[in-house]
Amino acid sequence: MKNKNFRLSIAKKNDSRYFYNLRNNISTRKMSFNKKKIKLSDHSKWFNHQIKLRGFLWIFFSKAKKCGAVYLKKNKYLEIGYIISPKQRGMGYSSVMLNLFIKKFKKYNKKKEPIFAKVFNNNLKSLRALQSAGFIINKTKKNIKILKLKYV
Repeated sequence: MKNKNFRLSIAKKNDSRYFYNLRNNISTRKMSFNKKKIKLSDHSKWFNHQIKLRGFLWIFFSKAKKCGAVYLKKNKYLEIGYIISPKQRGMGYSSVMLNLFIKKFKKYNKKKEPIFAKVFNNNLKSLRALQSAGFIINKTKKNIKILKLKYV
C-alpha cells in the first residue's frame, strides 16, 4: 500500500461526533474491552479533555475520506487505542495508520515514554497490525496480550 494515499491529522473539536460514532458502532464494541455504549455526555467530557493534550487524538484518512482514529490514554503510562471505520476494515489500514502514528507522535513524545497496547489473544489482525508498527509482546494475562513500543 502506498503511503501517499494516506494521512494522519491531529483531531479537531469538530471530530468529536466522528469519534463518538466510531466508538459506539456495534462491531467496534464487540472487539473493545468496554463493550457498553458510551453516553454522549461522557464522550464529550473525555473528548474535550483529550483534545487539550496535543498529539493524543488523531484522524486517519485514505485520500480525503476519514477511515479511522488513533488515541492515547495516560494513566501510569501511555496506552494506545485505535479504530478503523467498519466499512474500511479488512483492507490493511490498521498497519498503515499505526505506522504513520508512530512516526508522527515522536515529536510529541519528548520524554520518549514507551507506549503500551492491549489486545485480546484472539484478535490476530490487531496483534499483527501492532507488531508491524514495532510493538512487541510484553506480557500475556488470561485472554489479553500487552504489547510495548519503546522509542530508540
